[in-house]
Amino acid sequence: RRFEKIACSISVRGKKAEEILKKGLAVKEFELRKRNFSNTGNFGFGIQEHIDLGMRYDPYTGIFGMDF
Repeated sequence: RRFEKIACSISVRGKKAEEILKKGLAVKEFELRKRNFSNTGNFGFGIQEHIDLGMRYDPYTGIFGMDF
């Protein structure tokens, strides 16, 4: 629907995944909290603004966050 927020989930592997993860961790200054890790070894974190990853700002889209 027009102007409603959506969510999507993707899988990225290989060198591109490493590049994106490094940029995301750099935004967090390479520090995560204990709560970002599960008991099974998985982890996740979010960032507030996608432009912190070096992405171009598009006024039509605006600012959006991302979850890793």
